[in-house]
Amino acid sequence: MKRVLAVLVLITLLAFLPCMAGAADVGPIFTRPLIGMSTGAMLGFLAALVTGEPEDHGEYVSIGLGVGFAFGLALGIYDVVNASAQIYQRETDHEKIYGMNIVIPLK
Repeated sequence: MKRVLAVLVLITLLAFLPCMAGAADVGPIFTRPLIGMSTGAMLGFLAALVTGEPEDHGEYVSIGLGVGFAFGLALGIYDVVNASAQIYQRETDHEKIYGMNIVIPLK
């Protein structure tokens, strides 16, 4: 009973903790690893074909998947960390103009 009560208290505390929120697109965190995994799998399959060892093709493909996922995730996190987005509203005499300003620094 004490464990259940402790878990409920922790969940309640986590729900009420203040946290910072930023306006940025988190799409690259999900899409870049998938693209990296598919590219890595293709390169692993091609490496298995070139080496002439078809029994080891699973190992080459799995290594390609892992490396592609790691590079894709790193690139996706890098893109999200350096990106910033702002939504603005400008009013004229006849209409309201809504827009979005996205800044992606190129280093």
